[in-house]
Amino acid sequence: MDKFMGDDHTSVIENLTGSFLISTMKMPDPRFAEQVIYICAHNEEGTMGLVINKVSPIFTMDQVLKGANLPVPEDVLPPVHLGGPVEVESAFILYGPGYQTQHQLDVSKTVFLSRETKVLEDIAVNHQLGHSYAPVIPLASISIK
Repeated sequence: MDKFMGDDHTSVIENLTGSFLISTMKMPDPRFAEQVIYICAHNEEGTMGLVINKVSPIFTMDQVLKGANLPVPEDVLPPVHLGGPVEVESAFILYGPGYQTQHQLDVSKTVFLSRETKVLEDIAVNHQLGHSYAPVIPLASISIK
């Protein structure tokens, strides 16, 4: 028996939230070839994940903050990652424990996701996230059913 399939050939994996999908060069859709996708939500409505292994050659965190009319802290800022080929206007921030915001998705006990502008403000002005975050632009929305 395949460890991912039940005797009736249905999936025994109920939820992929918090998991990684790793595609190869042979991925038929070139937009997702050689991508590492972190699954942020997986339920009956679909699946949403972020590509986490592609650093943006165009956007920097300095530019994101300046574009939001926020000051740029003197601290070393993390790179901005390209989150996928879908919804290129969207920006999300993955971050660790020790920081909470009103509108966040609890991906796991230690990983959270938000697109709330307040998170950017807290990075720029209040320095509340330290180095426990990764800005991801844009969103990669994938469907696994």
